[in-house]
Amino acid sequence: MNHQLHPRSIALAVVPWVCLGFAVAADEPVPRGNEKLIVGISDEPPFCMRDASGAWCGITVDLWRHVDERLDLDYEFRESGLAGMVRGLDERTYDLEVCPAFITAIGEEHVDFSAPYFVDDTAIAINADRQPNFMQSARSVVASVPFLLLLAGIALLTVAGAFILWLLEQRGPSEHYKGKTAAAFLKSLYWSVSLVAGRDFSPAVGHKAAAPDTRWGRAFGFAWLIAGVAVFSMFTASAASLLTSRQLQSFVGDWGDLKTLRVGTVEQSDAQAYLRASGIDSTGYPTPVDLLEELRQRRIDAAVFGRAGLVYYSKTRFRNKIVVLPLGSPRSCMGLPMQLESPLRKRINREILTFTESNAWPAILAKYQD
Repeated sequence: MNHQLHPRSIALAVVPWVCLGFAVAADEPVPRGNEKLIVGISDEPPFCMRDASGAWCGITVDLWRHVDERLDLDYEFRESGLAGMVRGLDERTYDLEVCPAFITAIGEEHVDFSAPYFVDDTAIAINADRQPNFMQSARSVVASVPFLLLLAGIALLTVAGAFILWLLEQRGPSEHYKGKTAAAFLKSLYWSVSLVAGRDFSPAVGHKAAAPDTRWGRAFGFAWLIAGVAVFSMFTASAASLLTSRQLQSFVGDWGDLKTLRVGTVEQSDAQAYLRASGIDSTGYPTPVDLLEELRQRRIDAAVFGRAGLVYYSKTRFRNKIVVLPLGSPRSCMGLPMQLESPLRKRINREILTFTESNAWPAILAKYQD
């Protein structure tokens, strides 16, 4: 028996498969036919770097490998310097890049960014020996006006306590504090110092502070004991705060100080753009290592770059040679840059968000930052 297919039936059978083919093609992971996805990468620890075996690793590399595992992409890394990374997407040399990049309005005019995966800011590094050490900070604190005023206040308070005890005890039966004599007042002063300091100095000076004998003297002694604890705690806390602040001080107090110094940064970096926007002249160097080596050799006074990178080098290659100042810039989000209208963007974003919201992401960050 012969069956004839009506043209309309053929169309109804074929059209869904054609539409499905277009849908699959639209979701194809590689945007350029059968060619590999070219992924730009540069040596920028702790985001991208090589391990002992020469393999790429780092925060962004581990993130990208997770994305690749989920999407099964056919790709290859192509290494370049930071300047090459900036040109790579404009010239369509790369499909996307795994080097760290701040998500900015200006950048969005040239590339598309993935969902953010890291927050960082621009920071300043100086030579470690230009940061005050403990002894220098201690001498500076002792000679400072706030510390001298603090000592003067405690001294006046101690004398006031001695005077009050002396007035309360001078008519009592005490053999130590009785009478309006200088000796009685000095003993009252020693008693007041002992209570404020919270200890008896009798082994060192050969004299022991005697307890008051009058009823009002004993009541005042109890109150002064409590006050002494508070005064001594205030003194130690204030001295520690002054010492800490002095140790954190350097010849760079704010970004404006850089205008009178020799400043270096990495060419084509977000840090260089920030310095230009702030009106600060700087010299550009090819890599962060070149930049920090110039700082170590004292050819520049300060190095400006991303905080995460500077902190990494301060713990590794330039350990005990540079310090990263707490002074920073407004924090910005980082994303993976890719070509405009990349068909991969939505799928990559979904995987990035899934991974960074998981419990595995903090472990990746700790692995390369601690």
